Amino acid sequence: MAHVYTVEFLFDAPHVSDPIRKHILADDRYEAVELARQLLALQDPFVDAERIDLCKVVRLDV
Repeated sequence: MAHVYTVEFLFDAPHVSDPIRKHILADDRYEAVELARQLLALQDPFVDAERIDLCKVVRLDV
């Protein structure tokens, strides 16, 4: 069963103050992170989504 996840990409860079959040429909949190990385790469090609090491994943109960 698919759930809605919020994936927050956190940055350790001083010029980035807020995390980037993506809301994803996925079967588990691992799929949610992978889909969020793909979406981030499409929406912002200047961000190397594969090199982001730190992210927070929360499953939303809707």
